[in-house]
Amino acid sequence: MNGEEEAKRLPAFAVVGRVNKGKSSVVSTLAEDETVRIGREARTTRKVTAYRWSVDGTAYYEVLDTPGFERAEAALSWMRARAGDATERFDAVSAFVGAHEGGDEFSMECRLLSPVLEGAAIVYVADATHPWRNHFMAELEILKWTGRPLIGLLNRTDGGKFEKAWRAHLRDCCHTVRVFDAHTAGFEERIGLMRVFRELAPEAAKRIDVAIDALNQDWLNREAEAVAEIARFAVSAVTYSRDEPLSDEEDLQRRRSEIEASFHDVLKKMETRTHHRLARLYRHERLRVVLDELKTPALEADLFTAKVWRNLGLTPRQLAAGGAAGGAAVGVVGDVAAGGLTFGVLTLGGALLGGAGGLAAALGRIQSPARIVEGTLQGGRRVRVGPHRNPLLGSVLVDRALLLLLGLQGRPHARRDPLRLEGAARVPEENSSLLRSLSPPARKELGHSLVVVHRAARRRRKVTAKEIAALEDAIAQALEAMRKTEQPENDDDS
Repeated sequence: MNGEEEAKRLPAFAVVGRVNKGKSSVVSTLAEDETVRIGREARTTRKVTAYRWSVDGTAYYEVLDTPGFERAEAALSWMRARAGDATERFDAVSAFVGAHEGGDEFSMECRLLSPVLEGAAIVYVADATHPWRNHFMAELEILKWTGRPLIGLLNRTDGGKFEKAWRAHLRDCCHTVRVFDAHTAGFEERIGLMRVFRELAPEAAKRIDVAIDALNQDWLNREAEAVAEIARFAVSAVTYSRDEPLSDEEDLQRRRSEIEASFHDVLKKMETRTHHRLARLYRHERLRVVLDELKTPALEADLFTAKVWRNLGLTPRQLAAGGAAGGAAVGVVGDVAAGGLTFGVLTLGGALLGGAGGLAAALGRIQSPARIVEGTLQGGRRVRVGPHRNPLLGSVLVDRALLLLLGLQGRPHARRDPLRLEGAARVPEENSSLLRSLSPPARKELGHSLVVVHRAARRRRKVTAKEIAALEDAIAQALEAMRKTEQPENDDDS
């Protein structure tokens, strides 16, 4: 390969090692690709497959999933017989591939070595929960003979008796050794590997720099889009209302539960769509998110119960104040203690008359918070449902969305189990709500932005672009504060 071709080549990282040691899991996490086949059975990978990491159609690097070594000791013996000294080692590896490519005797060795000979850097994956064997040294020796940058990855560790031996042997053959569990590794650990390869391969430094910059910018863009998505969802949910027809013979009381349940179902579907969009932003198209099994009370409880509001760290007095403010804003006449449902009377012109509220009414509304207004309008008798009258609805939905977002940001693509969000909470169990863990100023800023949206909904005023931008800023600040509650650990051995 000439200099011009080398300059245009994508940074490539060949993930190699013994069969069934987690190579494909490492590939999936490094490439952020959940389509990589991962199986417990040996010999899952039988050919080299390239997974390119791209943004908007532009590829920045590729990760190569390779077959495992099968006859490394015999292959090394063949090479040693043809390498007189160290200067002939690369040629011996090349000759080995040339002599056996297409045959059955060393088919796996030839397939995995071909991209390395073409310039790919090497990630050697080791499972330190199993004992070191001599044939592993043959594998490492062959890779060392290629002269390519070589990182030893301890993909599985348990701090047991085998890890010390693995580290010692890997240090003898690899340029550096790092712990990288593909099922827990986060964004910073992936970037860290790229930086190590940059130092080991000066000829590819510029291309790796471009890839690192793209990774960082894409991560920032994802988070900005996620915050905007959450803000849009909160505004849509808090301001949602609709009219439903009601025949002259129908009793509103009889249909009340049905109408209210339908209203809440729409809000829940909005939330589900938002969660799917967040997952797609982080390239988790196939991920199944489990909300109903969470231990976190703010998520295991029904979205519309008093327990949820209390888990946000709010007192009855705060709840009452929010309810009273909402009632004054819309001017509803006659709160009726019928499951917390508020009935207002519309004149033929559609104008609301009067107003009422208070501690008992505010607390009563929590259990059944949809505002239902009956009236006779043009086109027949209709029932207007919404907007949701509880001012804390936005806080509950933002709290749930941020919990999911933190879970997605820390979710490696090698995992195939459902995302159960109890593991994503970055706060102690007794403080189950993420928003509750915020400092008072941060919580106040977010709360104020959500109250502004709620008031606009109650007054049937469109939420302005400036108000939405303020909500996005408050959500972003809350996310940053939540993330600081837990710092990732890094374990490497240079």
